Amino acid sequence: MSNNNEEHRDLVVVAREIASASGAERRRHELMERYEVRMPRVLASEAYDLAVEEEVDPALALEVVARGLGVQELEPPDVPEETLDVIPVDVAVGEEPPVQAARERRLRTTFRRLRSLRDRYEDPEQLAVAFLEAPDVGPTEYPVD
Repeated sequence: MSNNNEEHRDLVVVAREIASASGAERRRHELMERYEVRMPRVLASEAYDLAVEEEVDPALALEVVARGLGVQELEPPDVPEETLDVIPVDVAVGEEPPVQAARERRLRTTFRRLRSLRDRYEDPEQLAVAFLEAPDVGPTEYPVD
């Protein structure tokens, strides 16, 4: 019974925090709650913050990420063998960037595409269709460390 009382008290505390939060904080909390079952919380939080920075509706951005969609990265061109010895050592060809940096780049690229489509299409349905029909949009992984 005391465990239930503790859970009840915790829920009341969270409810008070939500009630006292601003509209933006409340929306963030609600979206985190909705999407934490579909993706890691760290990814949802980063996606939310980047969507706000990139001026994209966080709900739309989180839905795209939760569905595993995004703008595909272009494959780097093959580097001719004779140029390998003139490339600086700190710029290794084919070296993968750290997971967090790569994830942020994918998220920003995807959200910028959504923003550019939003500027062209007033209707959210048209925006979604245009995004899904883009030739470079497809399944995308957003790995978490």
